[in-house]
Amino acid sequence: MRAGLGWQQAQSLSEAEVEAKLFVHIGRSEPDVRSAVDFPWVHRELRRTGVTLQLLWSDYRLAAQQAGRRPYQYSQFCDLYASWRGQQRLSMRQTHRPGEKLFVDYSGKRPSVTDPVTGEQREVELYVAVLGASNYTFAEVTFSQTIPDFTASTVRALEYFGASPKIVVPDQLRSAVARPDRYDPDINEEGGTMIVPGHGRLCDESDVGDYRDMVTIVRDRVRDMVQKKMSLAQVKGARPTRDYDGVYGQAANSGDLFVETVYRSLTSATSAKPR
Repeated sequence: MRAGLGWQQAQSLSEAEVEAKLFVHIGRSEPDVRSAVDFPWVHRELRRTGVTLQLLWSDYRLAAQQAGRRPYQYSQFCDLYASWRGQQRLSMRQTHRPGEKLFVDYSGKRPSVTDPVTGEQREVELYVAVLGASNYTFAEVTFSQTIPDFTASTVRALEYFGASPKIVVPDQLRSAVARPDRYDPDINEEGGTMIVPGHGRLCDESDVGDYRDMVTIVRDRVRDMVQKKMSLAQVKGARPTRDYDGVYGQAANSGDLFVETVYRSLTSATSAKPR
């Protein structure tokens, strides 16, 4: 034996003395201690828009290396977090009936579109509508989150699904109620679809009808101008939203943004038709 240590001799030695005779570097056979993961921090950060486990693991690995400790690899990092999360028992069970609820909101991320002629890039809003039971999803981009754009997107979502749910659950849209109350409002369920309160000031069913009528009238006006071969600048100059700017114009250029959205939607639909 290279260590010159027999069984008879080893019996009279302590574990530390045996290790000292067998190994040149004491403790070398023990695995390195891994850098601990702050799982509550990981859980909080994942709630932020755009944050992923890959990004958090990169931050964790860098911090561990700077502290001179050995980090977990990405797969083990994910497994450990999943195990920790499973032990928290933090859950809120929701039962969704088919066709009952449609959840609508803006994603919070702002992609951009590029003008194919000028190359100009412009940020847009990402609207998403999801059916609660099936997760069947409709998504599109608009130039703003103003009421006309929000209403028009919701109309197109319902047309895409081919049906109207019993309940629409928005985040930013004002709700339709019969009697406003901070804790127990009376919801107006007459007329089919019900809008569940999200937040913001309240409205009634007639307000929703007014929004729909406004979108239809402005669309028809812009369509007539498109058929007359008018340019976007000329259409904006004609002010097809003139009757509604004082009611729905939440910003100085909100009317122009809405007109541009309608104009581009109509002209793209026209160019897409076969000749």
